[in-house]
Amino acid sequence: MSARPLLRRIRRFGRLSSESRRLAVEAALALLLAQLLVRFIPPRFWLRLLDVEPGARPGGGIGPTSVQPRQQDLRVPRKVGRIAGKMARHLPFRARCLAQSMAAQWMLRRRGIRSILAFGVRRSVGENASLEYHAWLMVGGECVIGGSEIGSYSPFPPFAAPGSGP
Repeated sequence: MSARPLLRRIRRFGRLSSESRRLAVEAALALLLAQLLVRFIPPRFWLRLLDVEPGARPGGGIGPTSVQPRQQDLRVPRKVGRIAGKMARHLPFRARCLAQSMAAQWMLRRRGIRSILAFGVRRSVGENASLEYHAWLMVGGECVIGGSEIGSYSPFPPFAAPGSGP
């Protein structure tokens, strides 16, 4: 990257409010941690760090344990999801949907906001058809990150996180 685009990004970052700058730095650090976990640690170890409910969909249907916040309470989750998604595009590594959802969930948990991470799968089209996986984050029946494509994914069946069973 040449100096000019880098300077533009630094200026743009400097124009953010102090709250948005703090959220951006927190998101970058959370994305880095999530990416490292996903890349190098088996899921059986990091899955217990998440609130997971397979099949969570927008508009509800995410189980009796979820908390449904009032509409005005969704401002913070939406902002966290937006900033985590933006930061993922500007980092020197590719943080995909799972790392973004994990980072946003940790950020929301720090603020006392309950969220549910959900997973889905679909078969890709074409001659080299394979399975594609996706993760998204739900708060109060609304998808705050990873929601652009969830309609085309079939949710994973319910499963228990390691160590949560009898």
